[in-house]
Amino acid sequence: MYSFSECLLLVASLLLHNANIAAGRIALSDTETSIKVEKCGKPEFQSIQDIPLDGNIPLSPRGPYKTSGGPIQGKLNVHVVPHTHDDVGWLKTVDQYFYGRNSSIQNAAVQFIIDTVVLALEENPDRKFIYVEIAFFKRWWDEQSPAKQASVKRLVVNGQLEFINGGWCMSDEAAPFYVDMVDQQTLGHLFLKEHFGEKAAPRAGWQIDPFGHSNFMATAYALMGMDSWFFGRIDYQDRAKRENQTTLEMVMHPSASLGSSVDIFTGVTRGYGFPSGFCWEHNQDDPICDDPRMEEINVKSRVDDFVSAALEQAEHYANKDGNIMFTMGEDFCYENAFPWFVNMDKLIHYVNLDGRVNAFYSTPSMYTDAKHAANVTWTTKTDDWFPYCDGSATYDPSTARIDTNDGHAQWTGYFTSRAALKRNVRAASSLLQSCRQLGLLQHAHASKDAWCPPPFEAAVAGSSLWEGLGLAQHHDAVSGTSKQHVADDYAVHLQRGSDACQASMAGALEQLSGAGQLVYCPKLNESICEATTLWTEGNISVVVYNPLGQERVEFLRIPIGASGGVSVIDATTFQCVEAQIVAESTGGRTLAVEAALPATGYSVYTLVAGAGPQCRAADTSERRLVSPSGSNSIQNAMLRVVVDPATNQLAALENKKIGKTVRMTQWWGYYIASDGHHQEARERLGQASGAYIFRPACAEGDVEPCLPTSVAESGSGNSSRPNTTILE
Repeated sequence: MYSFSECLLLVASLLLHNANIAAGRIALSDTETSIKVEKCGKPEFQSIQDIPLDGNIPLSPRGPYKTSGGPIQGKLNVHVVPHTHDDVGWLKTVDQYFYGRNSSIQNAAVQFIIDTVVLALEENPDRKFIYVEIAFFKRWWDEQSPAKQASVKRLVVNGQLEFINGGWCMSDEAAPFYVDMVDQQTLGHLFLKEHFGEKAAPRAGWQIDPFGHSNFMATAYALMGMDSWFFGRIDYQDRAKRENQTTLEMVMHPSASLGSSVDIFTGVTRGYGFPSGFCWEHNQDDPICDDPRMEEINVKSRVDDFVSAALEQAEHYANKDGNIMFTMGEDFCYENAFPWFVNMDKLIHYVNLDGRVNAFYSTPSMYTDAKHAANVTWTTKTDDWFPYCDGSATYDPSTARIDTNDGHAQWTGYFTSRAALKRNVRAASSLLQSCRQLGLLQHAHASKDAWCPPPFEAAVAGSSLWEGLGLAQHHDAVSGTSKQHVADDYAVHLQRGSDACQASMAGALEQLSGAGQLVYCPKLNESICEATTLWTEGNISVVVYNPLGQERVEFLRIPIGASGGVSVIDATTFQCVEAQIVAESTGGRTLAVEAALPATGYSVYTLVAGAGPQCRAADTSERRLVSPSGSNSIQNAMLRVVVDPATNQLAALENKKIGKTVRMTQWWGYYIASDGHHQEARERLGQASGAYIFRPACAEGDVEPCLPTSVAESGSGNSSRPNTTILE
């Protein structure tokens, strides 16, 4: 009997034997034909001639397949990286993507991706898989039995399942605020640390789908302890040049102030899909057929295709270190993981028997280790990768010229798409920070006199909003590039989290201030607050919290229902507070109060119907018309801002400290969107302006700049700037 390793040596010797026969270097004798192979996998063959070949590759139908391995010096090493890219919302909502609902839009069910990947990894310890979106993984994890969770932990410990990026989502890099980008990463990493320990901390940043990249991400990933960053989208002209110069991999040096401590190895992948012809999602491409009883054995042709793809990619990536990465996956791939892994097992086995390249299961971390081990000198980059523009181009190194016929595909539209959602995300982020602060203050207040401090509930109170904000950082969420019903769903998640945080904040301020039962008023911008508009007599407390780290003076506008006068008292100092009642055009009344707020603290004001014991009632302001020939201005100790009363637009800005006034014109305009059907040079027919791409309907090559249409002149179609008179 032969062991598996002996079997492989025998197969290798048979390969050499057959090659020598074909070359005429040896003659086939009766002795040689009677060599007996007792057992070498399945099925059994009795002689050299009985081992089936496809070309010069011996077949191993039904296995076993040798899938272990790693980089070999002097070989072209192909790192086969199985992965899936699972958007936490885009064409479908995050819930629909997880469970597989709404298949009329897109076939995708993340729960089955993770289910079948885990089962496939359990079958073969050589198999590997990387996963990114912790928002999905946590949902799946929470539904698993303890036995299944234990099995997954073993896969992580064994290095078969590796978490990379590790954020709640794969965030956008242009529209989010940096605090929110870090927050969503923190949320995902905390989950990984809790359930898998510190050794599961992601080593690689994986931003393969966002529409352009910020050098801040390089800084952030390095500070998070990662040693590599991979992404798939850069400007097509930049890509053409880098492919020619083999500089698609480099070291990012993103911060002059932080220096080399945040330098990070960076790779631009070839998109993030599989090599052409090697997708087994829903049996899209041909499987590896190695059964000699079949008429359509294709092992050699499939190996040739794989090797050709590897050699072509190596021209742009190998960079003398002999390592390239094949990203084996795409959007929502591996819904049935078994066709993928069965075919990859065969492919790795037969490619290595062929011998022209060395293939093995790998991860971005293993790939980075191989790159570092090669001790190659890399180019550096310091700046952003914005804006992203897609297309095709060629680079001529002899003239340093980039030739392209593409155009009008600058992905800058999403910088402003769905502005209301962007504002909603920003407001929710501010609310979450306030919610956390008050939770900490409440915890400290309750703990200072206690032998055993109560449990800290601030993180729990804000977890719903934290998760909602984590979803909203996704590159199809805050970017504004999702479908309308998906954008609505993001807003629902944010609102649910905001409601929970507001209730938590009210409870914290009740305990801290002793002001009695409090309710949060989130619609003051609409002059809506039931607690104050239903109040008509006696007194009521208003608690105002300042989350900033410095003192501030804020003018509060509180809608009131009391029909008479109102006086305001500082509940801490018992001093009277200046206030004024403003009659609104809608018929209601608003109390304006000048509130002095401490840093990261709160102030309590008592509103008294009528005059207080020592404070007079606030005056009711009168509405006055400003003469059109005059001007309005507001000022502080440093600046004076002048507004034109005829247009209510900014007219001048005075720096009082240096005595300099700058006159200015303010105007509003809009661009007519291109429908993508203009006949121009470098035309990309059908490339319309939209959520992703900003493309105004302007003729290319015009001498005059492409100006927006003025709102004031839109009726006449005039695109010139309005002639506004500046008044002081």
